[in-house]
Amino acid sequence: MSIDMYLNDSLTQATSASNFCQKQVTDYQNLQQAITQFTLQTPNLQGKTYDAAKAYFSQILYPLVQGGILLSEAVEKAAKRFPQQYIEQVDSISLKQSELEAQIRQMNQYITQAEGIRQLLLSPHMPEEHQGFQLNQNTLLLTMYHDLKHKLEEKLQRLLDYNQSSAQFFTEIKSLEQAVNQGLAQTKKAWNSQKKSFSIPKDLSWTTTIQDKWQHAENEKKGIDPTKNKELEKYNVYALIIHDSKGNPRVFWKIEDKQSGYGIVNSELYQYVTKVGHYLEPELIQFMTYDTYQEKVNAAWRQGVNYETGEKLDPLLGSIVSTSQYVKDGYTWINESELGQALMILGFTYASYKVLTTTGVKQVESGKLKEVGGGEATNNYSQLREYWKKDVDFKGTKVYQRDSIIDINKIDVKGRSNLQRMELGLAPLGPDDNPINLHHMTQRDISSIAEVEQSFHQINSKTIHINPNSVPSGIDRKSFNKWRADYWKNRANDFK
Repeated sequence: MSIDMYLNDSLTQATSASNFCQKQVTDYQNLQQAITQFTLQTPNLQGKTYDAAKAYFSQILYPLVQGGILLSEAVEKAAKRFPQQYIEQVDSISLKQSELEAQIRQMNQYITQAEGIRQLLLSPHMPEEHQGFQLNQNTLLLTMYHDLKHKLEEKLQRLLDYNQSSAQFFTEIKSLEQAVNQGLAQTKKAWNSQKKSFSIPKDLSWTTTIQDKWQHAENEKKGIDPTKNKELEKYNVYALIIHDSKGNPRVFWKIEDKQSGYGIVNSELYQYVTKVGHYLEPELIQFMTYDTYQEKVNAAWRQGVNYETGEKLDPLLGSIVSTSQYVKDGYTWINESELGQALMILGFTYASYKVLTTTGVKQVESGKLKEVGGGEATNNYSQLREYWKKDVDFKGTKVYQRDSIIDINKIDVKGRSNLQRMELGLAPLGPDDNPINLHHMTQRDISSIAEVEQSFHQINSKTIHINPNSVPSGIDRKSFNKWRADYWKNRANDFK
């Protein structure tokens, strides 16, 4: 049976499969969000039946949806990879094993014919005045035939090799398909019609398979490298959080030799932590206060060492300016009370974290937000990001948006819909029937902003405000009111 590759058909199939798989992933993600909302954001739904349903949704359906996402992504990846790798490893045109073998046989015939002619040319009966020229031509012809045969044989071998190796593209699909099928089979037996409740199967080994693959896929997407993580364990890794000139938090990294207590020079590791630092395990990272950083710089200077690099200082310099690289850009240092919100905005997902201060290491629990109807809305900053998945830039300010709290058909006491309110520059009414609040994340005039319900804003005041009793907001309310009206008018366009 001939091994044939129809490249154009394969490329078309890859595009079609990619579009289909991407739609599947979107559908799965919507289902994933619905499961999350049901299991984490419905504290009012209580009782044995609801508890059993939530357990079933979180322990069975959620990993099953994850498996569906992984399976769709694996199919898309394999469908794309198949023609792409063929082009890279074999050829840029369609090939058939049977045709290549026929062409090779034809080259063998040409070679046999040319060699026969060569024997005649070498015959003593051949006139000498023609023999030399014709032998040269015959040699060129034989060389050409052998080269063509060699290229055809190489192409055939690449096609055969690719046929073997490409089967591995679909190995991931088979293992995922097996796990998903096992989960689907369990869903058919999960509902107990007599008890009117869901039951959780004892064997959930398939969920472990999916969770392991999910974690591996997440690490790949984030760029996490286990080898580099292992290397980082040799050092102290510190994150210094600051506000830039626009009021947004930024992070600077310091990698310190554990033995000497001085910084190291390793551009590769610094590039790595800059890229994936907020995804690293909290055990690898400590957050450093400005006072602690300054103390380290000064202590190193007294020993004649540049803390940043661990190198000996030139005695002629006399001193170093330790913070000028940040101050000159209009940066300000974040204090401990501001750190929690800054970490959330920067994407750190720690339920707790360590802060290195001049008096030692503090273990800090991340603030927990309360749902308006009671109960915890989130229990760490990873879940908190579910509230503000979407962010946009409006007139130079980053705004974290939450479409789910805006019902454009909601009517106020004057008969205006939320859409009409926004078109007038007014805040839409939230689920609590109060105007939605635009919360300054850092209580500064220049700051990121988040859409929150007014009641949510009130009951979580201590968590979402830096220090409401002693820190002035510094917000120009007149300018902000104008900005807010313009923002809501622009926001209305999202719902038209």
